[in-house]
Amino acid sequence: MAFAVTGAWATQVSQTKKFSGVPDFEKTLTFGKVNLCPDCTVNWIKVILALNVNGGQYILDNDADSPASGSFNFGGKVQIIGSDVAMIDAVFNPVVGIVQAGHSGSFNLQANVGDGPGDYSPDPPDGMVYNGGVESDSKEGLINSEVFGQYLGVGTFDVKIQSTQWSTYSGASGIEYAVNPVSADGSLTFIMDYDCIPEPSSIMALFAGIGALGLIRRRKA
Repeated sequence: MAFAVTGAWATQVSQTKKFSGVPDFEKTLTFGKVNLCPDCTVNWIKVILALNVNGGQYILDNDADSPASGSFNFGGKVQIIGSDVAMIDAVFNPVVGIVQAGHSGSFNLQANVGDGPGDYSPDPPDGMVYNGGVESDSKEGLINSEVFGQYLGVGTFDVKIQSTQWSTYSGASGIEYAVNPVSADGSLTFIMDYDCIPEPSSIMALFAGIGALGLIRRRKA
């Protein structure tokens, strides 16, 4: 699979592949190289990595003898972990890095009211449950011009992405917590911007075609 491009009017080619699952997971996405004609020049190649997460739960249970408060975050993240082509920016760093989307919240729980360690009870006043909704994030970057040639020609290239769960907690000791995972979906997009300068013979053929069309129209009139 490849994209063939000719003519002066074309300026961009865009390809998007989607992925989904419950982290942790890995997916291999296949893209077509772009087969430009000899009179075309690549201006830039942009990469966009997007992630959406939905659902999930964060359960807190205070087993300490005193009240506790703090904050938490949980969700998913995605990154590129392998590719048949170089995916580096102008300073040779990963072109997009890690994209992270998630939920955040805070808590203020009363002292333990009788349940013991290990039960992860969400019941108030010493427990709570946070139900996650939809969160999104994306990153984009430009490919180093030194490696444009790897994206040109015929055939395909593969990019491998990895999505994982993540969570953070900040607060007093004596809190036990559990996380039910989010579901995740997203996309990886390549956009190539280029200019094409037609050969003189192509320009002559274009004007000849326009002239012939005008002649036909005059004859019909």
